[in-house]
Amino acid sequence: ITPAMRAVVNELDLSVTNHQLKGSNFYGTSVAVENRIDIRMFFKNVKDDMYAIATYVDRDGTSQAIRYNSDVFVAYGANYKGIRLDMLKAADYGYVVTVTMYNADGTVHGTATDSVESYAARVFATSDEELKTVVQALTKYCKASYAYFVG
Repeated sequence: ITPAMRAVVNELDLSVTNHQLKGSNFYGTSVAVENRIDIRMFFKNVKDDMYAIATYVDRDGTSQAIRYNSDVFVAYGANYKGIRLDMLKAADYGYVVTVTMYNADGTVHGTATDSVESYAARVFATSDEELKTVVQALTKYCKASYAYFVG
């Protein structure tokens, strides 16, 4: 990292906002950092014939909708299944994603809205100093990526 890039990172506004909206049958969100940033949103009482649709607006202002069939759901305990949303790049940190879980007949089972930034805001409100340190580094990385790639 160059001195100029380090200066940009050190001057970043690290404030975050919690945009989470929890609907019925929503359990919670986790975030993982691999080659991309994954948001995993979990719902209660999900059956094998259900599907989910994730919607968000990308950096070009285009509405995106991605369908997830039950064969890609991630199990979490006995009663929860979730969707691994791995379409986000680091610069997409603040993008708000809404997931709607549908029953086989097309009726809504549950819905929730969340973002990586919202997850960070919730972590910063806890007393877990170790996790706060990790999430602060993630926040710096993502906001620096946004500044570099998007401006």
